[in-house]
Amino acid sequence: TTTITVKAPLRTFYVDSAIGNDACNGLSQTVQSATLCPWRTGTKAFNHLKGSSQPGDLVLFNRGQVFDINAMFSGSAKPSGYGVGFGAYGVGRKPILKYTGTGDNTENLIYLQGINGLAYISFRDLEFDLNKHASLELLYSTGDFQNLLFYRDNVVNFAKGITVNSIDQSASGMFVVETNIFNSTRFDGTHVGCQRTQRCALVNSHLDLSTNHLAYDAGAINAVVYGNILTESSHGRNVYRMIGAGTPSTFARNVYIGYNFMGGWIDNRAATSSQCGRNPCNRFSTDLVTLSLVDASDGPQMLENVMFEHNVITDSERFMNIGSSENITIRDNIFRTSEGDFDTSGYSGRIILENSGFNGAPIINAKIIDNNVI
Repeated sequence: TTTITVKAPLRTFYVDSAIGNDACNGLSQTVQSATLCPWRTGTKAFNHLKGSSQPGDLVLFNRGQVFDINAMFSGSAKPSGYGVGFGAYGVGRKPILKYTGTGDNTENLIYLQGINGLAYISFRDLEFDLNKHASLELLYSTGDFQNLLFYRDNVVNFAKGITVNSIDQSASGMFVVETNIFNSTRFDGTHVGCQRTQRCALVNSHLDLSTNHLAYDAGAINAVVYGNILTESSHGRNVYRMIGAGTPSTFARNVYIGYNFMGGWIDNRAATSSQCGRNPCNRFSTDLVTLSLVDASDGPQMLENVMFEHNVITDSERFMNIGSSENITIRDNIFRTSEGDFDTSGYSGRIILENSGFNGAPIINAKIIDNNVI
């Protein structure tokens, strides 16, 4: 059990797109004077990450309003125990933070690089609309950070979603909870990626309509995927994919995947928005779940200690591919196929175990028990 203590905010800033002014100090919900009044734009609010923030700051957006964001934001190294939160106040629907920039070479709306000492950063009760920008990822993080939280958020119309990649497994704590993530628009547009990071959790969330994988854990340690709805990945990609990670090579270990609904579909999009290669695709998904590894020429990428139970997996040309692993249990799941035209050429079964990974590493102690295949 890990206890995370979050102190009351030392300062609370307010953002109101109707009455605010970015020349204000942001420290009041109402206009008290020319300086004591709320900010107006999301651009001003997220500039807070660039160095003017202090430990424990909280930035709140007024509900029922839309806030423009037209720039990229990057954080920098902070003192030990540093943290900042973004959320909502007032009544009504979630505040909408909408990207309105026009740059063609942008990559990350929020880029947390080398945030050593970061104790937490949280996003609660917000909606991010990246406006179908061709290359924009909501958040990418590297470094020795801790405790990234998305809670009760919506993320829509993005090229790529939320990715944490600490390279050396020093990052700890990526939590996506009760969050809806919909419609990636780029060929490698994974919704949620937890790579070489300890303590990853995807809980009670809905991920839908991707041009790539939906949830992708690579080299994750101590991860939970629980109670989610994962639907409509691109043809040939997974709704959930867990592998070891290469360069540098790392194992994925201690992962629980339970009580999720994982649904395939007939991907009828054009080849430009699908991995299928046919135009239109018009094929069911393949390999909805991969518990395996990619070409491991750069080193071992085994999976260790994986429990996959009480999930419903439906509508796919092949349900699951299990690669080089040790201590993996697949139990009490429902694998269900609806009526339809399935192209099973090249597929020899619905659940495949193969040792195509690192030097043909074997599958050790795999248990596939008490499942229903219908």
